[in-house]
Amino acid sequence: MRVTQLEICRIACFLISLYATGGNTERFSSGDTLWPLPRELEASGGPLPLSLAFTIQTSSESEILARGITRYLEIITTHLHTAARSRVNGSKELEVLRISVKSDDESLNEGTSYEYSLSFDSGPQATLTALTPYGALYGMETFSQLVVDGSLVYTSVSISDKPSFVHRGLMLDTGRRFFPMDLLYNTLDAMSYVKLNVLHFHLSDLCRFSVESKLFPDLRNNESEIYTQDDVRNLVAYARDRGIRVMPEVEGAAHANGLLGLKNKGLQFCNHSGYTQLYNDPQGNTLKTMKAILSEMVPLFPEQIFHLGLDEVFTDKNCTLQSLQSFELALQEHLLQLGKIPAAWEEALSSTKSVTNRTVIQAWKAEGIKTIVDLKQFAINSLSSHFYLNYMGVTPLQLWTDIAVGLNETEVQYLLGGEMAMWTDNYCYILECAYPLSAKPSAYWMYDPLHDGTFTQSVAGIIWPRAVVGAGSFWNYNSDLSADSAEFNMRYQGQHKRLIERGIISCPVGCSCDELTRCGKPYFK
Repeated sequence: MRVTQLEICRIACFLISLYATGGNTERFSSGDTLWPLPRELEASGGPLPLSLAFTIQTSSESEILARGITRYLEIITTHLHTAARSRVNGSKELEVLRISVKSDDESLNEGTSYEYSLSFDSGPQATLTALTPYGALYGMETFSQLVVDGSLVYTSVSISDKPSFVHRGLMLDTGRRFFPMDLLYNTLDAMSYVKLNVLHFHLSDLCRFSVESKLFPDLRNNESEIYTQDDVRNLVAYARDRGIRVMPEVEGAAHANGLLGLKNKGLQFCNHSGYTQLYNDPQGNTLKTMKAILSEMVPLFPEQIFHLGLDEVFTDKNCTLQSLQSFELALQEHLLQLGKIPAAWEEALSSTKSVTNRTVIQAWKAEGIKTIVDLKQFAINSLSSHFYLNYMGVTPLQLWTDIAVGLNETEVQYLLGGEMAMWTDNYCYILECAYPLSAKPSAYWMYDPLHDGTFTQSVAGIIWPRAVVGAGSFWNYNSDLSADSAEFNMRYQGQHKRLIERGIISCPVGCSCDELTRCGKPYFK
């Protein structure tokens, strides 16, 4: 199918509805550690113990919700029988969480509602209502965060919550270093606990093309591991069960060393000191081959948006600006023909000026966002100064930010949301997998599959817990909560401890971590 202008308008109308209800209301004032912050909430009293027979009930027939209930019952009740449950004199026990879902539609796209309402008052039941199964999942997450040592931290609660933005993402750079499947699953679990809903799967770059191609098996390169197409299907299904969309990215111009395996299959390249870029040859061989690759990858990813990269291109006598423009536009039009919405990094708009009016632009430079939305292009805020997790100088102070700052009501309608990025440049076996004569990156030895375990600890320790903060910014930023306040630290540390308790691989509490060290101790080869 084609992506129609009506579909674009549908997304725009949904974005407008998010802002129509206004901003944040008063937060809880007591010592809970809810995160992200709910949009509207009232609480009093406490604590309220859970019954030893506590359960979750629903009349919904959604299988996704049913599996979610199983997961959250385990989270909530695992230590219930051994917990030192506390109560206020005269309070009842809370026996059941009843879930009502308006629609069992399990469609997952930019228009999916994650809105929910949660309430209880002195027991014996709590009520959770949502428009979709995914909103109910988020409501259960919030409920689970209110349970401490077998009791709800309040006697009475009323929450009405929904996200400020439809795109709340985390990008993982598997086009340089392979992320083991267990690490990807663990990351998806963590994302669901902080209400992130897009995994940006950067699957090709200078080092490798990371997904199996049955049309072009020669795409496997650099002796590195690869995701089979079944791996991808399993990953997408696991993510969907948690309300997370998987947005793929295939580099469609520069960063093309990972495609060198197809040089004998029609792909042609320009080369700049080892850095390769696709060449739009007059015979059309490169374009034909890239269209075939995209046509094979598209069915693996139900997500509406398909990312083409298109950043950091160079020009020379063959890769001229004009040839790049026609090539990049042809790839975007091909995706539109396949029913996808193309996305690109901001250089496609600012440098080559080769975007359709339907292309989503991902900004990573300081001047990007306002320029993009002023042109009425949908945008994603990934400013490197705030959201590049591989930059160790990016602290919670930078991650806690208003991603729509400086935008008026009209402009903000074109901002889909925000996204953090975990680039793996420092894990390349040589600099950028392209420059063998340059100094090697700091963690080059972790590129080897023999070091998958060490890489897992290293990269996860960089992502978590810092990504907790970015997730909060994307869900419901509140300027009244300062990142250097005691309350912020309490919520941040509380969510960090909760992630670790739930088995998320993270930098330990009270430690600092980077590519080469964990709590001050180096990783060893």
